[in-house]
Amino acid sequence: MAGKNLPVTIDQAIGPVEVLGYLKDPGSIQIEAYKADPEQVRARIEERLYSAKSIEELLGESEVISGKGYVNKPFQVRSVEWQVSDVEGGEGLPFYAACSIVTTDGTMTVLTCGARSVVQKLAIMASQGWLPAWVKLTSTRTAAGFDVLDLVSAPEPFPEA
Repeated sequence: MAGKNLPVTIDQAIGPVEVLGYLKDPGSIQIEAYKADPEQVRARIEERLYSAKSIEELLGESEVISGKGYVNKPFQVRSVEWQVSDVEGGEGLPFYAACSIVTTDGTMTVLTCGARSVVQKLAIMASQGWLPAWVKLTSTRTAAGFDVLDLVSAPEPFPEA
């Protein structure tokens, strides 16, 4: 079978390399085969707890924001993780981005988004080491009536003096 690319099974955390690989050739990576490792999940939660800079950050609620509801609002992407989508029969990607963000008022939270262009740009940013970065989501309505999200740069609200 020389020259034939066989599908690869992901048995560890999905990273930007796997995301970009899937976007280039969806048949090359079996994202649905990914299973979350409970130890990795525990380690990520503990890392967030130990890195808290205030009592509010430590004890604050873990609100998750949908990208669809956070359009045209600047935020800083600190890091991004990839989660397998649990939407049955969806037409989108089999995974989505879960971003650790800081809002303009300093609130740390998680923003999720599965829009292809947003996921692609986040994966490139992560793979190139371009995080953290100030960005915002924009929405454009297509002729068919669909709202398409995109990720664009946003000015830093608190430039260093």
